[in-house]
Amino acid sequence: MSRIREERILGLLGLARKAQKVAFGKDAVRAYLRSSQRNRVIVVASDASRAVKLDWAKRCSSHGACPVFLMKTDRAELGRAIGKRSLSAVAVSDETLAIRIMQLAALERGENH
Repeated sequence: MSRIREERILGLLGLARKAQKVAFGKDAVRAYLRSSQRNRVIVVASDASRAVKLDWAKRCSSHGACPVFLMKTDRAELGRAIGKRSLSAVAVSDETLAIRIMQLAALERGENH
């Protein structure tokens, strides 16, 4: 994913944080995945361990959520985007922002969503 797209995603995460529409921490993100929200997205830092990435990918798949794996944004930068320290994954509970993040990720992959 290009740095510009990742910066846009980080900006959207900042907006979601201001609106109090983010979930972070393993338990909160797992609860978010089990929610009834239709458009669910989880943003995962580039330096999250392989096991963590695989775990979130499996959980997203089983709950119909969209994982977005950042390529150039580490845990510290992901955390700073929402005013926290270091985070491996952040979920967005605002449907409009979640859709926009999914669109940015899909554009990068060449998909038409």
